[in-house]
Amino acid sequence: MNKQIEAKKNNKNGLNPPSKTLIKIYGFLAILLVIIPEWLAEFTLGIENRSHNSGLPKKDIVWETNPELRISIMSIKELRELAMQLKIRGYARENKDFLKIRILKKMKKNK
Repeated sequence: MNKQIEAKKNNKNGLNPPSKTLIKIYGFLAILLVIIPEWLAEFTLGIENRSHNSGLPKKDIVWETNPELRISIMSIKELRELAMQLKIRGYARENKDFLKIRILKKMKKNK
């Protein structure tokens, strides 16, 4: 009886600690279910990347000459500065998408 009371005092929640065998089984399952699939995924992605270059295309002359592409990557601050240079009125109150449309219209009109 005293041993049970002492065991309960040592384990405040009343649960027995897991055995070493159970801990080893959990560790083995973690390796099987998590680490090995991660290694396989990393290996297959590495093979795919080595076989062909799947990177994004570099910015080239097309990005600099095509106004739609150039405007598509601009921030709202850059768009507002461009609108100011093009003398577009009321650009400060417009959102990014509407401002892009107005800038493109103005650029096409000036050509």
